[in-house]
This record gives sequence, structure tokens and C-alpha cells, in this order.
Amino acid sequence: MQSRGRIIFTGNFWEYFIMSLGLLVLSVITLGIVLPYWTYWQFKYFFANMEIEIETAGGT
Repeated sequence: MQSRGRIIFTGNFWEYFIMSLGLLVLSVITLGIVLPYWTYWQFKYFFANMEIEIETAGGT
């Protein structure tokens, strides 16, 4: 039995871009204190807006 899947990203590019730019500006202002949160936010945004569809070749 072989299964195939695909990843569908349901996020919005402009929302990601604006938030990422804002966190970059904030990290410059706070001299890098926000950098760990920026990394966390990027992973959280990606996994919150990801859907995985798995299809099986056997029909079940």
C-alpha cells in the first residue's frame, strides 16, 4: 500500500510579511531581545496554517 500526501499552506503572504517586518523593526529597537520570539512566531505561523492531505492508493 502506497500513500501519497501533499502540504497545503492556507496562510496569507501579506499578513506574514507585515508581521515579520514589524518583528524585525522591534528587534532592532530592543537590541535583539525579540529575536527568540520572532523565531518562535515564524514556526508557529507556519504550522498553524498548514494542512496535510494524505491519499492512499488502495482506495481505503
